[in-house]
Amino acid sequence: MRRYHPLRAIRTNVGEALSTLEREFGALHSPIGRPSIPPEKLLRAILLQAFYSIRSERLWNG
Repeated sequence: MRRYHPLRAIRTNVGEALSTLEREFGALHSPIGRPSIPPEKLLRAILLQAFYSIRSERLWNG
């Protein structure tokens, strides 16, 4: 694993942003029924999908 991969900094920022939304996400969960997938995990998955679907030439060739 690369020690200084650009996604590491993004991961830290995303983690901080999601932690500020923790209370709001908690209010969205229902106390009854099947447990849902935490919104934080869904948002992280969407971000990873977006980052890895962008071709690297677009990122580095301006």
